[in-house]
Order: sequence, then structure tokens, then C-alpha cells
Amino acid sequence: MYIGESAGGGLDAWRAAISTVEALAPRHIVAGHKNKDLDDDATRVIAGTRQYLDSAETALKECSTATEFFHTMVARHPDLLYGKTLLWVGAKALYALREPDADPVAASVAAWF
Repeated sequence: MYIGESAGGGLDAWRAAISTVEALAPRHIVAGHKNKDLDDDATRVIAGTRQYLDSAETALKECSTATEFFHTMVARHPDLLYGKTLLWVGAKALYALREPDADPVAASVAAWF
């Protein structure tokens, strides 16, 4: 999951969106980029998403650098197959946005380089 644009309350907005979807009682959720070995069971997908967001929020409080955040999240979620690239880019963007007067566009673009 790309969390690079979740600074300033974005994780809470994401949680609210998950609750909205959950209230619709779906049976399946098909992720665009997922581990092909996992099913599309909505309960599992919603729970896993919440767990990841909670883990990210805790790590953001504990870690002072993007590198530390990245390694903490990889340790907590070792099954991130291809998600490590998005995690690294997201971490760089999130920590860049913590800087005073950070430009969101510049931070997002710079995170990819």
C-alpha cells in the first residue's frame, strides 16, 4: 500500500474509507496489486489493511527517519513481496512532508529518485 500521501491525517481518512466499504458488507475485494497467492476475501483484506495502517502509524511515532521506518515496516511485514519499493518511496515522501513548509508535490516527486 502506498502511504506516501497520507501525511496530515491521511491514515484516518483511509480508515474511514475502509469502514465505509466494510459497511457495504462485501464478500470480495480485488486489490490491484496483490500477492497472487492470497484470495479476495473481504474480511481478510479489510483486516490486513487495518493492521498495516496501524503498524505504519505506530512506526511513524517510533521512527525518526525514513530509513528506520522502512526497516521497521519490513520487519513487521516480511511478506511484502513487491511492496518494498512502494514502501520505500512512501517512507521518503512521508518524512519529507514532515519538514516545515514542505511542498507536497516536490516531496512526492523527489521520493521516486
